Amino acid sequence: MKSFSRDFTRTDSTDNMLGRLDNVLRSSLRVKRRGHHEVVRDKYNSRTGRIDIDIPYCFVSDDTGKIVCETIRSFYREENFTVSGEEYLIEARRGREHYLISIINCGPVIDIAIL
Repeated sequence: MKSFSRDFTRTDSTDNMLGRLDNVLRSSLRVKRRGHHEVVRDKYNSRTGRIDIDIPYCFVSDDTGKIVCETIRSFYREENFTVSGEEYLIEARRGREHYLISIINCGPVIDIAIL
């Protein structure tokens, strides 16, 4: 698996981790246009939120859910998090930071919730 920190410059602060994850997912899934995904930040914590990706507008195989899971795991490992959990429920820890990532593959849309 490629190193995401080499491919994406880290000009963003850690507060924009959700945006960096979105960039990595769009690249991995080869989303055709920017309008075919949506990032919704939590109004109380900008580090958490939701990413929705329209699957019909991606250039990927039938294993899209698996690609998303592997990409998210790799992203958090590159950010020096300890990653554990099941296939569609991922836990990432780094010091006092703790994220629970839920991936819901519901037909034409993949919903990724970062709590």
